[in-house]
Amino acid sequence: MPEFRTQPIITEAVSGLLPQAERDAKRAPGPAAGTGDAGRVPTREVICYECGHRCQVPRAALSGNCSHCHAHLKLADVELKPGSKRLTVRTIGNVYVPTETTLTGADVICNNLTMLGRVSGTFRVRGTASIASSTNITEIAADKLIIEKGAEVTLEHGAKLREAEIYGTLRGNLLVEQRVHLHSRCQLIGDCRCAERILERGAVHSGIFLRTAPGN
Repeated sequence: MPEFRTQPIITEAVSGLLPQAERDAKRAPGPAAGTGDAGRVPTREVICYECGHRCQVPRAALSGNCSHCHAHLKLADVELKPGSKRLTVRTIGNVYVPTETTLTGADVICNNLTMLGRVSGTFRVRGTASIASSTNITEIAADKLIIEKGAEVTLEHGAKLREAEIYGTLRGNLLVEQRVHLHSRCQLIGDCRCAERILERGAVHSGIFLRTAPGN
């Protein structure tokens, strides 16, 4: 019986592989890791609370390092809960104080401060400090201070601000670069140095008012 031999079927591409054009495209060099938009980690700009320099940190990170002074920077928001033993807070994020919290001797640096409870101490706030409780504050520096309606706040060593909005009662001296707005039925008991004072009907200011040049 004659020997039977099959003839091989010859194709241009080996079975199971992508077409040549797609294989060539996949072999083409892409952007190196860390270069171009594909390898770039999204960042945001923050201001170091230790040295004051601006630096870039990963947008989703909870901590980072200052590129100038190499300080370790905390980026997360902080809630000061009742009974908290943490009285020193350093963060690029915001600080929230719930109504039931009462703490003494805090030392806080943050972006924005929302205080519904009573926390005394020293505060350095880069953005807005909103206080809606009755409390004593040793010293505060902020871009904007808001004393909410019904709040009674005493500033032992005054406040250094860019602007202030007062709806409740504030006892203490204010040094303000721009405007102080005293809303109806509020009280400011203390000296006020600012570029502009708005005194609504029913508002009371007991103390010296000294108008300054904007920014001083």
